Amino acid sequence: MWTRDRLFVGGKWVTPTTAETLEVISPSTEHVVGRVPAGGAADVDHAVEAARAAFDTGPWPRLSPDERAGALERIADLLAQRAAEITEVITSSAGFPITQTRLAQIALPQAFLRYYAGLIRSGLVPRRASGSPRAVHNRSSRVSWSSAATPPR
Repeated sequence: MWTRDRLFVGGKWVTPTTAETLEVISPSTEHVVGRVPAGGAADVDHAVEAARAAFDTGPWPRLSPDERAGALERIADLLAQRAAEITEVITSSAGFPITQTRLAQIALPQAFLRYYAGLIRSGLVPRRASGSPRAVHNRSSRVSWSSAATPPR
């Protein structure tokens, strides 16, 4: 059985405002497989404030495309490094077959992260022009440059 006694908020593990916990019950065995903090309204408020601050003043908005691609690749690498632990927790707490967990929660997220990192690096990234309802796709190369606008959906 695994136990967590803190919440991950604003990039840090923090003590919840309440001592209340929730049991995590495996749907396949109906046994308790874990225990987590219940968290309260103040914890939710703190998480929302932290998310807003990260969006407004965190490093992500100022990262270059290459730095963002590198961040996505690092997340994929970390997911691969912790695959066994993550698979065990998800399989026991959600009742998924282990093969489904390995595919849907480990392999596919890694593939998507690496795909989008590659897309960023390819130079073909949809961007919305300021005030435009259309996505603009730009692609540059040493030979030529092109741009295409797509209709709004």
